[in-house]
Amino acid sequence: MAKQTSRKRIPAYKRQKKRYLLKLGIFLLVIFAFTFYISLISRSLVKERSRLSGEIATMQDKLTAEEDRTQSLREYEAYTQTKAFAEEMASEKLGFVHEGEIIFRAND
Repeated sequence: MAKQTSRKRIPAYKRQKKRYLLKLGIFLLVIFAFTFYISLISRSLVKERSRLSGEIATMQDKLTAEEDRTQSLREYEAYTQTKAFAEEMASEKLGFVHEGEIIFRAND
């Protein structure tokens, strides 16, 4: 006679419980992986935001400096339109003098 293997059959509720636990484990693993991925992305975004904030501050400082320079150039432009500037340049560059001025020259 052939031997019969006595294999116990697992009850249906235990099989369902194992399937349920397996599905729950997979679900929790997926949630954990997703959370880990989101935390990595979040960390890189925080670093990027910090870097860009520093860059914005630097650019704002440069903008302020350029605005000051622009204001200075506008004031100089207005000054170049005056008679005082024309007289100053004529005296410096061309050697013109006002009537009644005395010129002193150094002897070399």
